Amino acid sequence: MLSFLSDNDKVNKHADIAVIGRIPFDSEIDDNNTPKITTQNFIENKKFTQFLQQVITENVGDSDPQLQAFAKYYQNGWLHVADARDPAVWGRIPYPEDIFGMVQVKDGQIIQGTYQPMPTHRIITTKGLFVLSDPLQKKLLEKLIKLCV
Repeated sequence: MLSFLSDNDKVNKHADIAVIGRIPFDSEIDDNNTPKITTQNFIENKKFTQFLQQVITENVGDSDPQLQAFAKYYQNGWLHVADARDPAVWGRIPYPEDIFGMVQVKDGQIIQGTYQPMPTHRIITTKGLFVLSDPLQKKLLEKLIKLCV
């Protein structure tokens, strides 16, 4: 099981949201005697993915200064909430598997309630596990810890 929580009892008790995903027991082992996680053997926990998207939805407009700066720059339209594991070159659109979702921007401000998750986002790719911005990661961990007490 793959989780952000280090307390196995809490992970097992709240596996529906605490577990990011799983890999089969018969997965290949690396040099450190650790199972290799690949896009082929990783089994995503859909409930965690829904939880992740819920946290982004609730916090996308007010907790990420970088997104707010992009909103001011673009002024109007739709802004990608991108995965930081494989940042796109400036001015380019991230790969579909690296876009958590999109949020509407009007007059340089993120419009609350307009976040739309992208079904093409992947929790794990050949570039690794998803990476949220620091403020959104902090919100995810806070909520996860609060719910898994």
